[in-house]
Amino acid sequence: MPIQEALNKATQGGYHIHDADGVETAYSGASRAYSAWTRTDNQSSCMAAVEETFLDAHFWQVLRRALRWDHTIATVHTVENGRPTVVTSTGQQ
Repeated sequence: MPIQEALNKATQGGYHIHDADGVETAYSGASRAYSAWTRTDNQSSCMAAVEETFLDAHFWQVLRRALRWDHTIATVHTVENGRPTVVTSTGQQ
């Protein structure tokens, strides 16, 4: 998944950062090295290194929910119609 797409999905899922002053920001876009954010109080832009975003546990939590990775998949051995078979089932993590 390209960096831009991962950041788009995470921000659509609710991820955001705060400016150095603690002001909330809105996502504006990203390149391979930086993501751009616009302060909501005065519409000025700030840049964040993509590496910092990828080290943020909250980013991964939001991206996981946005991509529906929050379901565990289990392989269950069972018998159907008298034959052994393998069934996958999902459940909440």
